Amino acid sequence: MKLFLDDMRRPPFGWDRVLTADECIVTLESRRVEELSLDHDLHEEHYNTSLDPSTYLHKTGMAVVEWLILAEAKMWPPVIYVHSLNEKERNVMLSKLRQRAPSHVQVIDKKACY
Repeated sequence: MKLFLDDMRRPPFGWDRVLTADECIVTLESRRVEELSLDHDLHEEHYNTSLDPSTYLHKTGMAVVEWLILAEAKMWPPVIYVHSLNEKERNVMLSKLRQRAPSHVQVIDKKACY
């Protein structure tokens, strides 16, 4: 399956969409995901640049990245895209994924091309 995490954009044809980080993690735990595409900002509060991210009430796509890292390579899809428009957080997600992903995992910057 191809899994697309985003609260606003529709997934490309052939992809299944989830709206929250928790939905994404549950799907990764229960289904075989071949390709994963992650957005960072998943709730209205994430678009407010004056807020400190540590005060968010809702999880961002970074929660999925952190879960993958803690899962110790058991749940890693072979291909992971990061498509967030939030350039700063997209780059942080990409960096963490590239540092910690197993060698067989491709990490690709999609720069919100969907």
